Amino acid sequence: MHVKGFLVLILILLVSLYSCQDKKETVRDFDSIQPKSKKTQKIHEKTVDTLAEWLAPFNSDSVRLKIDSLSIDSNPHFLDRFTQTKGTRFRHYTMMGKDQNLWFGRWEFPDTTSKKNALFNWLDHFGPEKLKIEWFGKERISKENELILINKLSIISVHSLSEINREKWRAYQRYIAPKDSTLIIIYQPKGAKCKWTKLH
Repeated sequence: MHVKGFLVLILILLVSLYSCQDKKETVRDFDSIQPKSKKTQKIHEKTVDTLAEWLAPFNSDSVRLKIDSLSIDSNPHFLDRFTQTKGTRFRHYTMMGKDQNLWFGRWEFPDTTSKKNALFNWLDHFGPEKLKIEWFGKERISKENELILINKLSIISVHSLSEINREKWRAYQRYIAPKDSTLIIIYQPKGAKCKWTKLH
């Protein structure tokens, strides 16, 4: 019995000595043998594709607003409180293009009554100064160029220090919601009084 234990002890010592020998093996960098993950690349591509998807309606052939980049403006807007239902029914962005830097907001409503309620409340508390805007009144409503499209079931607001091309924004509205026709346009050039145009 002692001989068996002695042999086991010798065997353990031999294995230990063998494993402790100073072998000169090439140490390989883990990064060089690690399988390459395409996950990062896919996430990056998805982000770029998502941004391109958001920009596409503004830059389509029928609109041509020439928006290069946009970022979501998460600050609350007065109209947001009238559109929050199960899904997101509003969007507002800060946008940049070659010759422009602007703010854009669009709000959708389930019916014309909801839209009218939101619109009249907004016109009673308009902008940072909470101005009361008279229906078809001619007054200064912003320190910037301002465009408001009042559509059948939505409202679009655009303001910018650069000139706003009204026809391109109407083309955008027709492009994204062909059945949601524009009823009234409110346009105010910087420093001037606003003009109202009734289309229907």
